[in-house]
Amino acid sequence: MSDEVIESTGTDVEVLPASDEVNLFRSTKPEEIRQEAADIAKTLKQVVKDGNLSSNIQGKEFLRVEAWQTLGFFMKITPVCEWSREIEDGYKARVAATAANGQVIGAAEAVCLRTEDNWKTRPAYALLSMAQTRATSKALSSVLRWIVTMAGYSGTPFEEMDGVKPRQETKQKPQVKPSEKMLDVAEKMRLFGIDISTGDLQAAVDNRGLPKAEADLIKKMTELEDDAEAASAVFDESEGQDA
Repeated sequence: MSDEVIESTGTDVEVLPASDEVNLFRSTKPEEIRQEAADIAKTLKQVVKDGNLSSNIQGKEFLRVEAWQTLGFFMKITPVCEWSREIEDGYKARVAATAANGQVIGAAEAVCLRTEDNWKTRPAYALLSMAQTRATSKALSSVLRWIVTMAGYSGTPFEEMDGVKPRQETKQKPQVKPSEKMLDVAEKMRLFGIDISTGDLQAAVDNRGLPKAEADLIKKMTELEDDAEAASAVFDESEGQDA
């Protein structure tokens, strides 16, 4: 096997072949490796869920560096920072993914720059730390990405998505089942031909025999029509008064 360094264009990720192969699994049979990897992916997924170690960005889940380090621990792969250096506008770091026998099986370089929106005013130590963090997750992903995708996550580390805003979950108002009182009021509106938009409520009281109390209830209902919970509370209170 050649000792040539293979570098992925534009990613600063290197896979470093060596003379002695490193087998990260107990078996050398593909089907048994696949099953073992699936078991590891399942355990990883539970760890990520329990520790909230992923972030949703544009509909995809991205693992944080702690999740990549956890997977590395499962596989007996340790990220080792080989160097860090100051560069123009920031810092650059290189991290190697090292197997249990000390053999480097992957590596990556990453930067953190003040030209990035989130890092313009941050202190130097913070940029240095993030450069190392990005290189760590990238180095681990260079050899473990396929297991992460088996678990249902994006193969790109979260730290590489810095600057992309996570998706904000929108809370929808709960659906409230109308009470009998609310249904009764709605039926009264239909029977008396009431159109709130035309100011017809008072005319229904004056000319069509609609009780004033029910007219007040209809008015409250229409004022709260965009807030189902509040409307339900109003009518529940009304039912209590009628009891």
